Amino acid sequence: MNSVFASALRPAPVGFALGLLLVVATAFPTAPSVSMKEEPQGGATSDKPFTPVKIESTISYILMKISDIRKKMCNYDANCLDCKQVLSDVNLTLPQLTERDGCFPSAPNQEICLMRITAGLLEFEIYLKHLQNKFKSDEENNNMDIVLQNSQTLVKTLRPKVKTTEEAPTLEPATLTSLKENMQLKEQWRRTQTIHYILCGLKDFLEFTLRAVRLM
Repeated sequence: MNSVFASALRPAPVGFALGLLLVVATAFPTAPSVSMKEEPQGGATSDKPFTPVKIESTISYILMKISDIRKKMCNYDANCLDCKQVLSDVNLTLPQLTERDGCFPSAPNQEICLMRITAGLLEFEIYLKHLQNKFKSDEENNNMDIVLQNSQTLVKTLRPKVKTTEEAPTLEPATLTSLKENMQLKEQWRRTQTIHYILCGLKDFLEFTLRAVRLM
């Protein structure tokens, strides 16, 4: 009996002990590595005036919804989806970003750029409100509501970053009259062209905005 206990208590060979430790170690999952990098807390300063990640995400989401609307309207026809094919004789002057607006790498000016982007988005809001409930399907109307709501959210995000805010933009009487007339025409083709023209204009404006934000 004593010999049995003695053999049980006798130290195991080194190779066997190491093998046993290896089996035990692999039997339990290792704890995930924890990053020691802390997120900036409230009141912390940053090298940049703001982090553009959320802004980029909002713009990308709006662009996706614009694409969904246009694909549905065009029945996925490539020629119809080509913004260059959209007629420009709808007598609407849409907001655009130019080099003098400080949004281009050649002459960057963040303050002026953000002011022009905000003003342009506010002007596009007027156009978008005239496009609400003008589509055949609930899906398209819902997507248009999403585009408008997220554009408004984008303005609310950008506006606090602008030191000098412009007055709320308004459309020129001739432009507003042309917009209303085009949207009230019985010709479906003309109304469709007007909607495409506005959505293509907003698409271009947001794409320029996205590039500008990435430079800030």
